Amino acid sequence: QRAIKWGVKDFDRKYNLLDLASGDVIFAATGVSDGWMLPGVKPTGKYVEVALVGIITFRGGKLCHEHIYWDQASVLVQVGLLDPSGLPVAGVESAKKVLDPSRPANALMPNWADSEGKP
Repeated sequence: QRAIKWGVKDFDRKYNLLDLASGDVIFAATGVSDGWMLPGVKPTGKYVEVALVGIITFRGGKLCHEHIYWDQASVLVQVGLLDPSGLPVAGVESAKKVLDPSRPANALMPNWADSEGKP
């Protein structure tokens, strides 16, 4: 049921190594709370988008374990539990950048353009 809510449509799809190495996953939800992403947090009703990275291990053709990583600070900013002022934290912009490489990057590093091409 959870996968259906997340928008997974093809449960029979088989992935090859290139699919797994190059796929981008954006988790998007409204009211993320009291679950695996924000345990103990009451529903905020706020919309969240965050890029996920999954490391999945198979043994004997069966799923052995998976590790899912995301930018927790970005989630906290988006639900209003962390003030990003003065912190190297991006909110939804980081997820948007994953899906659209033409979006500006390195806004958290104002001198980045001056360092381009330098060791």
